[in-house]
Amino acid sequence: MKRVIFICVLILSSVLSFALESVKVDKGEYLVDLDTLLIKWKTMDEEINLSSSQEYFEAKVISKKDKEIIFERKDSLVTFTFFEDYMSVKGEPKSGSFLFPLIAYERQEFILPLKNGKRVPADDKVWKEYLEKKLDNSQGASVFSMNLFSIKSNEKYITYIYDNRYHNKVTYKDNILSFSHDFSKISKNNEINFKIYPNVSSIAESAKIYRKELIQTGKFKTLKEKIKENSNVEKLLGAPHFYITGEVLFSIEDVIDFNGFFNKFKEEVRSKDSFLMKLLSKNISTSKEFESFIGQLKSNQNLNLYEKRTLIKYFNELLYNESFSNEENSLETSQNLKLEIEKRFGKFMTPINYWGEGTSIEILEILNQFGINRAWLGFHNYTMGELNPKFIKKATDMGYLVGAYDSYKSIHLKGKEKWNTASFQDETLFNSSTITLENGEKVTGFNGFGRELNPKFSFDEVSYRLNRFSKLGFNSWFVDTDAVGEVYDDFTPGNESDEEEQINQRIKRMELIKDKYNLVIGSEDGDDFAASTISYAHGIFTGIVPWWIYKDMKNPNSDYFMGRYVSKDGGVPEYFEKEILLIDEADYIFYNELFNIPLYQLVYNDSVVGTNHWIFHTLKVKNRQEDIALKGILYNVPPMYHLDRKTLKENKDKITKHFQNFSKLHRELVLEEMVDFCYLTEERLVQKTTFSNGKEIIVNFSEVPFYQNNIKVDKKSFLLINFKKSKDKL
Repeated sequence: MKRVIFICVLILSSVLSFALESVKVDKGEYLVDLDTLLIKWKTMDEEINLSSSQEYFEAKVISKKDKEIIFERKDSLVTFTFFEDYMSVKGEPKSGSFLFPLIAYERQEFILPLKNGKRVPADDKVWKEYLEKKLDNSQGASVFSMNLFSIKSNEKYITYIYDNRYHNKVTYKDNILSFSHDFSKISKNNEINFKIYPNVSSIAESAKIYRKELIQTGKFKTLKEKIKENSNVEKLLGAPHFYITGEVLFSIEDVIDFNGFFNKFKEEVRSKDSFLMKLLSKNISTSKEFESFIGQLKSNQNLNLYEKRTLIKYFNELLYNESFSNEENSLETSQNLKLEIEKRFGKFMTPINYWGEGTSIEILEILNQFGINRAWLGFHNYTMGELNPKFIKKATDMGYLVGAYDSYKSIHLKGKEKWNTASFQDETLFNSSTITLENGEKVTGFNGFGRELNPKFSFDEVSYRLNRFSKLGFNSWFVDTDAVGEVYDDFTPGNESDEEEQINQRIKRMELIKDKYNLVIGSEDGDDFAASTISYAHGIFTGIVPWWIYKDMKNPNSDYFMGRYVSKDGGVPEYFEKEILLIDEADYIFYNELFNIPLYQLVYNDSVVGTNHWIFHTLKVKNRQEDIALKGILYNVPPMYHLDRKTLKENKDKITKHFQNFSKLHRELVLEEMVDFCYLTEERLVQKTTFSNGKEIIVNFSEVPFYQNNIKVDKKSFLLINFKKSKDKL
């Protein structure tokens, strides 16, 4: 019923508005209806809609010049300005919202900055259903990675670029894409400016227009400029990204004589004054379960694998709790604990410098043996640094970047923290400084826990954490969600701040970490409001499949189960290690190369190093690993893996082969602009990228060979043009 009414409104509006304003330029003619915001572009060969008719509201003209019309419509001040290659539409709602553009006319496909970019056929049923959910009045700032989108119509692209990413909503319903900019009571800027380019020849040209806008307005910074500010940024060039595990002082693999280790352990338990019993007496929560487990085991018993894992798990929990029982002395405590363990158990274990899981020195030696001479190594938790300072020192001496995960989005009540980044030194922040919606509700934190902190109140905590952990020798830092567009106005009395101010505070926070502590900074997604600040972005390449598509991801009995967020041995959790299959819809939307385009790379290849998300990393989707690797070559995007001793050894061949193909190539191209992307076959499965140094990459995603100037490009392989090495498979 709603659809019928809306169509009737469109028809009625066209009847009520007879006269179209005409503005001519050399290349054609703009036709506009002020009462319905209908805009057409007309040339001798064609007439296309730039925005469809909306509900009729009589416009009041304030000023009309040769190439400019200023008028009021539906409580919004609107300005149309006409240029040779584009027209400008400025809207400023005084209340409510300014709806523009409304795209309801014939079109062939949408070009949308969903993560790296998507080419969406307008008549595709699977995509229609996905966009209706994804763009269901969602915030424009959180959905699009860049402030542009394009529509293909009559074999040309209409490109829309806007300057204000805040208070926007994008909706796709009944084949109609609508964009609205909402009035905010607490915002100082309720104006939005669109530039509409009606005659764009390609996807690449759309990106180049946008890139030029960024450069002209001082919003673009190259990696070369970032390297001048911090020479360590250069270490990202050719570097695969590894998340490593290591919240354990030692691993099950560090015990070389388990019978001797266990008997010594039982001996410690029998002595009330022993090192172990003193630890148990100070860590009551862990000790009860631990002592119960130990009591069930007999001396000289040959432990099975489960019992060995459980013993090591409890022992590490005990040591971890003791290490951080006093945060001010946690580094000294953890190192003393290692020495105490070595003194009592050392003859049953590997050398102390090799202890750990992902943070064992052995990991670094294996990487070196594989020939991986550059990498970004990321700790899942910054506290791992105090458990493993020698690993950081060894890794940075080898030329690697070593960073830690950090986050300031969620804050939990003191004593009820679900994870340590949600713990803040200032306990008053939870009630005084968390974000309040206009209806008085508090915005919940990640996964529904706690609350979301207004970023302007995070700086004391930033200083506390960085002063404490940066001295461990980290040369990089990762701040989760700071470069993700989701943001809210905060109506907390006395703390009112709008979306733009909060984004600016996030940028200020990352700038502080980057500049004061001289760290190579990265963040999740890498939405382009943060592109001048960050040097790398995790998640912009593919992103993550949403739960509402992939319902069985959480079901342990499903073939599509993601895995449990635990590890049997203190290494990579199953959630990251387990390789999975995707249901058809998820595979179609996220991994079908008919729809993926390097839109972000066409703008930011030489500015931000983008990767996969740590959940859907390079090896997560087992039947798409080859395509993901090939797309990384084509897009010039590094691989990402999760590492412990086990996964590194199991995936040796994949990691080394990919590094050999990728690393030198990335170093040659990442400081260059990606200048073009195109399809070489009608079915679009052979694709080419071109860079500003004249080098080209052809990737054949298809199952049949392709020939380029009599050179065969095998199925699932790539060809390099103007490189010394010409072609290869992954």
